[in-house]
Amino acid sequence: VPVAPISSILTDVPEPDVAPVESKPLTVESGGTWHPAFAAEPPPSLISRPATSDLADTTVSPARSAEPNAPPKATRPVTAPQEPWQKARPQTPVRPARLGELDATLPHSMVGFSRAGLGGEPIVLEPSSAGVYHLTYACLLVPRFSSHYLTGDVADKLSEWMPIICVAFGWRLEYLAVRPEYLQWVANVPPATSPGYVMRVMRQQVSDKIFTAFPRLKRDNPSGDFWAPGYLIMGGTQPHPSQLVKDYIRQVRERQGIEKGHR
Repeated sequence: VPVAPISSILTDVPEPDVAPVESKPLTVESGGTWHPAFAAEPPPSLISRPATSDLADTTVSPARSAEPNAPPKATRPVTAPQEPWQKARPQTPVRPARLGELDATLPHSMVGFSRAGLGGEPIVLEPSSAGVYHLTYACLLVPRFSSHYLTGDVADKLSEWMPIICVAFGWRLEYLAVRPEYLQWVANVPPATSPGYVMRVMRQQVSDKIFTAFPRLKRDNPSGDFWAPGYLIMGGTQPHPSQLVKDYIRQVRERQGIEKGHR
């Protein structure tokens, strides 16, 4: 079959009459809606970026500033308006704490007993052992009458009564010396026991026992107190020095008027 050449076929085809289409730039109206002409098409970009020439105007170079030593101004970032289809990011759900869940992390108030009432319960401190804080006193008593010597059966009874009295009142007898002119002992007592209380108890207890066991001494001394007024006491585990004891006995007899003082 004879075929016509291609050149003769193209000559018979008319040229297409195509009108030029005016291209419109993609713009965003104020209010966040797309232009109606491009509503059916998706936006080519999420953020409208300004031109390079516009960014150059927002930055101030230190060399071009009005003042030579002025610091450069910070560049203000350009933020595109948020579109309606750009939904806000949902907040992270926070579950409220259950009852008692934060007890292990919350600080607890520990108020001392001196600050009780500011909050919390006061701290109750256990009492320490009183055995560490015992006090030791060296004590001395002199008979009221110089003729009443602490010898014989009286000395034996005093050696028997003194440990019993100390145990009865919670004291510990460390040293005991029964001499004809005085009674001397060293006792260990709690800190709440005053020295005057120790001497008052000893004077009363020993006097009652002496007058009960030896009526002859009670006939000579109807006052009810076997010992002379006053006492000699000092802290420490050592008994009184002998010279101090002699001076004290002399002072007691001088106050009683039995001996005259040396001038």
